Amino acid sequence: MTDTEKQVDPEIEQEVSGTMLATILRKYFTDHSSRRINYLYWNIVDAKDMTLNFVNLTGKPLNRINNSDLVYRIVRIRNADHWNIIASFINKHVVNPDNPKAVYVIRVDSLVSYLKQINFDPGKIVWHRGAFDTVFCHNDDAKKRKPIVTVDTDIQSLYLIDRLYGKYRKMLYSDSPDWLIKDITEDYLSNPDFKFTLDDLGITIDVVESMDIVARKFILEYQKKDQTCKLDQIYINNGLSTVVNRLICPDVSIITVRVYIQLFLKKYTKKRSI
Repeated sequence: MTDTEKQVDPEIEQEVSGTMLATILRKYFTDHSSRRINYLYWNIVDAKDMTLNFVNLTGKPLNRINNSDLVYRIVRIRNADHWNIIASFINKHVVNPDNPKAVYVIRVDSLVSYLKQINFDPGKIVWHRGAFDTVFCHNDDAKKRKPIVTVDTDIQSLYLIDRLYGKYRKMLYSDSPDWLIKDITEDYLSNPDFKFTLDDLGITIDVVESMDIVARKFILEYQKKDQTCKLDQIYINNGLSTVVNRLICPDVSIITVRVYIQLFLKKYTKKRSI
């Protein structure tokens, strides 16, 4: 039985070393974005999918329509052991047992930084839980306590993340004849000025490393162990269309899209005669 075929049980208590926990959390939480996409929505989708939903904005900037700064990323964990470790850690040490079904927004860069201070030993975690289930890391000076987790009750935020997941999750599992798929692995890794290109439309789109696409260092590290990792540019070929990118590796798949950068499909328009 392979890792991806193992029964996933998020309630399993996984006891792991600090080194193992650090490696797993950094890999799936911060390394792929070089700490630039930091807000993880937990309990927003079915745990059976073994996916993590990230955005780079929170609060009012997240909800602002047509905000071209908004980046959305799905990380699908294809290693069930790794997923169980993450789920077990969050459900035991982050989620409030009195409010287990709420949607928690975890500031992953702050979480990893705090855990580093205690050598990734969960037994040393000291949280201060405030209003709205906001969790602060311990500091003797209350003014220096940084919020790590909060509950999102904003229906607009929850609807947006759910809608984005429903739209893009299929790319983790299959292709579609409506998509124009282009292998950009080597071009992205070798060209520091890489841009998305749509030759048929004569369009190029600027790319911010780690935000619009997974960090080059993350992909290069994978390639040292497995050359099968592939980075695709996907153009959704209907109506108002979007350029998405997809990284596929043996134990992780990652979809990234800048939500409101959309392109009009038609290459030419005919002038109406008067």
